[in-house]
Amino acid sequence: MFLSLYYIHIAIHTWALHAGVDCGALLSIAMGSIHLLNESTVYSSLAAYACMPGHQLVGVVMRVCQSDGQWSDTPPLCISDGTSCIVIIPIIMYNYVYS
Repeated sequence: MFLSLYYIHIAIHTWALHAGVDCGALLSIAMGSIHLLNESTVYSSLAAYACMPGHQLVGVVMRVCQSDGQWSDTPPLCISDGTSCIVIIPIIMYNYVYS
């Protein structure tokens, strides 16, 4: 019983100490998305990254808002895995080709 009360006290103290810390918005990643797991950017918030179909995540999947107001690690990248392609269809209009 005493041990669990001790951990509750430490958790409350830690939260109160970092209550005003906000890491701010994350920059979007090309061909990917970011999901804030608790819909917040304050201390201990988690951000999960995912890539669009045809792309592979390179780097960390999750980042956490740290006590210094910075997001952990660096943002990942979404790299094409070679299964998708972009098709450019030229448009001919008034004897000029747009692509």
